[in-house]
Parts: sequence; structure tokens; C-alpha cells
Amino acid sequence: GHGCGHNIIAAAGLGAGLALAPLVEDLGGHLTVLGTPAEELGRGGKIALLERGAFDGADVAMMVHPSVADVGWAPHIATTHLEIEMRGKAAHAAAAPWDGINALDAIVLGYTGVAALRQHLRPGTEKVHGIITHGGDAENVVPDRAAAAFQVRTVKERLLEGLNEKVLNCFRGAAIQTGCTMHDRRTSTYQELWHNRTLAETYRANGEMLGRPFIDPDIIPMSVAGSTDMGNVSKVVPSIHAMIRIADLDVPGHSERFRECAISEDGDRAVVDGAKMLAMTAIDAWSDPSVLHNARAEFATSTAADAD
Repeated sequence: GHGCGHNIIAAAGLGAGLALAPLVEDLGGHLTVLGTPAEELGRGGKIALLERGAFDGADVAMMVHPSVADVGWAPHIATTHLEIEMRGKAAHAAAAPWDGINALDAIVLGYTGVAALRQHLRPGTEKVHGIITHGGDAENVVPDRAAAAFQVRTVKERLLEGLNEKVLNCFRGAAIQTGCTMHDRRTSTYQELWHNRTLAETYRANGEMLGRPFIDPDIIPMSVAGSTDMGNVSKVVPSIHAMIRIADLDVPGHSERFRECAISEDGDRAVVDGAKMLAMTAIDAWSDPSVLHNARAEFATSTAADAD
């Protein structure tokens, strides 16, 4: 898998729901536990649920994600997922290569163009990365089809379009050079995450009560920011995407080491503590009117600022 610890997300969310279920009626709240699959690879499970009304009527949405530190919020930027396909003409690679149009050449040239583009990206706030997903079917046949998948990231969703076009132009130029036909599609767009600091600080206070040492989110550099479909949810309902420590700082995400941490004792502890912190934060939102009031006011301010 991706080595991202999503087993902890699921188990902690379910654990919070199980802890809260007996208290909902007495506290006068309403509880929904959502399984939100397919966040990776641009499938956007939360976007599909959002569009189908799964978050309608919610006052807040909360989740916890494993990380290398405990923090109430961390930067997450907007992203578009692009799929690019080149179509050429097959031919015998030894006997008549001049009769072929090499789709793999087009993808490789486009990939190289993106590599050259990277030196002109703004550090930390613009990111582009991708892979070649199909390069042909036999080494002695000029490939008539090749494909790539790319991810384009910017700090704000409204800035994505300009960078998307720069990336696509690398491949459009490659198609012209090779005589191929290019097809592209955008599988999804994840919006930047709005961190509701009221909820995040409430979550942090509960985590510190459990003895977990939190770091200041303002020290986290934008250069390490990823993306999440929780960003789309955060534009509709006050949200937190808190991070819980399961590994040391030198352990990279999406790695075998991080995967092992997700099934370690620290990972198991994160499931239990994460469930407790989410549940405690929900109780605060139900029992302390100021928490929900301030969370809503902060969300309204973010909405107004984004509109400007």
C-alpha cells in the first residue's frame, strides 16, 4: 500500500464513535461515523460522499491522521490529478520503425519537459510529480499507446489552473514533436485544507491531558505539505485533520518504515489516544456552546476571506 497509516485513521474514527454513542442522547448531540475510502491516487472518496449529501447538516467534521508529531493542524495544499495518454502508430521496431509513431517517446519527452519546468516552480508552494503508467506492450514493437499520471499542487485551488496548463503544455509540445495524439483528463481536484483553529486547539488541549506532547503547527514548513480530500469537506463544514505521532521525525511518509510504525505499539497507542481525543473534542463541542460558536464564526470568516 501507500504506507500512510490509514488503518489508524479508520480505527480511531470508529473508536471515537463507539465511545460517543452511549453519550449522544444525554448530551443532546447527533453523531455520524463515516467511512471515507479512496483518498489516495486522486479517487476522492470524501468528495463523492460530500456531493451525495453525507455531510449535510453537520456542525463539525473531524479526523486524525498518523504522522511524526502530534499537532492540531498541519498545512495541506490544493492538488489536481492528471492522466495523460499518447496515441501513436505501432510498427515493427527492427524491420520498419520508420512506419511507426512512438507514443512512449512522447510521454518521455513530456516527462522530461516537466523535469525542466520544476526549476521554475516556487519552492514549497508549487509541486509537480508523476509516473509513467504504461510504456508499451513489447520491446520489439513501436508503442502505439503510452500513459502517465501526474499530480499538480499549489497553495490555493484558484492557482492550480495556471500550473496545470504549464504541465499539460509540456506534453502537448511532446505530442507535436512526435506526431502523436494526446488525450488528458483531470480525475479530481482536492482543495486546500481550512484548519479550524478553535477545534484544533480544543483537540490539542484534550491530547495534552492524555500526556501527548504537541508541537506548534506554525513551525511546520509548507515544503512538507501534502494534500487531502478532507480539504473539500473543510470548505463546507468546520473541520480538523489533526495529526498524531506514530514515528520519529526521520521516518518519511509513504515508506516501508512508516508502514511498519502503523502496526507497531506506537501505532496501536495512536488508535486509542486518537479515538479519545476525537471523542473528547466532540463532547466539548456539544457541552460548551462557546466551542461551536467560535468554530462557526471562524469558518464564516474563512469563507468571506476566500470569496474576496
